[in-house]
Amino acid sequence: MPSPFQKPDLASLALQLINGSQAPKTIPTPRRIRILFKGVYIADTCSSSPSTGKFVWEHPHYPYYYLPLSAFPIPPLENTNNAEKSDVQWKLLEDIKQSDKVNGNSGESKQKDTVARIWQLTVLDKSTDRILEFVHGGPDGSLAGLVRFEFSAAGNLFSPPASFLATH
Repeated sequence: MPSPFQKPDLASLALQLINGSQAPKTIPTPRRIRILFKGVYIADTCSSSPSTGKFVWEHPHYPYYYLPLSAFPIPPLENTNNAEKSDVQWKLLEDIKQSDKVNGNSGESKQKDTVARIWQLTVLDKSTDRILEFVHGGPDGSLAGLVRFEFSAAGNLFSPPASFLATH
């Protein structure tokens, strides 16, 4: 098993989570998560519906935050056509597709639908290509519409303390 401290190959990670014999463990988190990237808030779970991110166990050691696509005020698919109009620019780097063997052992493969996408985000002069969007939800559908943003690429990740989230 690879070290949990290494940056995973995003395409391999997506296929591992989607094709696993069982769905990865996921738990909704009520925490509000905001991502500040080059001085611009690029994601905020408070503005999304459903408004929660999820903890996803990519490996048995500890979970990783995944955010709903709706948490991104400028979603990738809308922005690719209007890149010149915004300081926030998305570029599709890779469609990750599953393939199945066809005709037994002939080695011929048939492409299936896109299960995930790898995106590059550029804000002003800073960019990251460590963004993975799940189109397909995996064995139980729990990953559909979720985005894995590698937080080490962001300037700041904000999550208020739980006491701020309680209603009094």
